[in-house]
Amino acid sequence: MPRIAIVGIGNLMKADDGAGMVMAAALKERLADFSEIQTFETGTAPENHLAAIIAFKPEIIYLIDAADFNGEAGEFKLFPAHQVKSQGFSTHAISISLVIQFLKLQTEAEIFLLAIQPEELSTREGLSGRVKAGTDKAIIFLEKKARGC
Repeated sequence: MPRIAIVGIGNLMKADDGAGMVMAAALKERLADFSEIQTFETGTAPENHLAAIIAFKPEIIYLIDAADFNGEAGEFKLFPAHQVKSQGFSTHAISISLVIQFLKLQTEAEIFLLAIQPEELSTREGLSGRVKAGTDKAIIFLEKKARGC
């Protein structure tokens, strides 16, 4: 089994922006028996966790974030790193593409962005119903990928 880093990104205090963090927490619990899989809950500052991610020496990195890719609320898509543009996508201060570029330089990992389309980014805790349903499906999808199913 390859070494896999799962990196949850988001702000739990901004409704659907917390989807990446919610998914990372669930996957951490569901995949706890696998020493080859490490989950990082990075909040809105994934750049502060890059050294730990690199030190893990992953072969595959899944970044999980709420991102506007013009989908339906709650829809999720898995993008290979080369499809993530320098503008758009992320709702955070640092562009997700900069994080990807840095990880590409420092690792030999295959890198993916699992993006979930947000519906609401207001200041409140909890996901909207459609995004909650989408994250539930995305958790199962990524768990199967991580387990090699």
